[in-house]
Amino acid sequence: MKNYQPKYRWKISEQQKTILIYIHKFRFVSTDILAEIFGKDRSTIYERLSVLEKQRYILKQHDSSYRLRRRLATYCIAPLGIRTLKDDPRVEQISLRQSYRNRSLTEEQIDDCLQAAQIYLHFRRHYLKQFDCFTKYQLDRDKFIRPTPILSIHGQTDKIPDYLVDIVPARLQTWIIRKRIIQHENFAEKSEKYYPHVLFIAGNNNTEKRIVRLTEERYNDFSFYTTTMERLLGGDTKKIWQDPDVFSELEDNEEPKRATLLLRLEK
Repeated sequence: MKNYQPKYRWKISEQQKTILIYIHKFRFVSTDILAEIFGKDRSTIYERLSVLEKQRYILKQHDSSYRLRRRLATYCIAPLGIRTLKDDPRVEQISLRQSYRNRSLTEEQIDDCLQAAQIYLHFRRHYLKQFDCFTKYQLDRDKFIRPTPILSIHGQTDKIPDYLVDIVPARLQTWIIRKRIIQHENFAEKSEKYYPHVLFIAGNNNTEKRIVRLTEERYNDFSFYTTTMERLLGGDTKKIWQDPDVFSELEDNEEPKRATLLLRLEK
């Protein structure tokens, strides 16, 4: 079947370019994600994505099996969209070039992108006026440990601390978690400015407990905070973070009190 090639493409608008930038921000998105970001209903976002798809700026990932499996359609940048964002100062160019491989990503990798977007939305809902959030696709990877944290959260003023976000899957081996903690500590020692606090999002409660044991009584200029993916995505509260320094003071079987993120740098 001959591929449809539009005879004419309208010059892309700034609004459409903003949509492309947000798609690149997460690499893959759904209509639900963009609807919340732009404050529009799903049908409006769907129409705007359909226009971009027909004009070959984006690709839609969807087939007949998606409906049977109740899997959402997802969207990513197409080659024309990549070329449109080339040299845009708002876009990290190395990760943009990697988007040429979007078609080769597995469903599991796409799900990771969607999960990162949901985590971003949590911080956007609760800390919109305090933080700006950048995904790993927007970061200069040479300035971060590898693999790059999924989110870098920047305080909007010099008085608000910064954070890095790592996901720790359930049942991840303890030695790998310990290695990641040491990575942060070693990178902090080489940093010329203060190192951001680290937020670990654990796959389940047992994994979070292991992280807490590994991070309590560590003497750094930054702190490790933990929560679980269920707490972060499953509720409408920002009091979900556990401080390991407080955990060490608890009695046996005493549940820790959850807190919000620190919003002021400690002197």
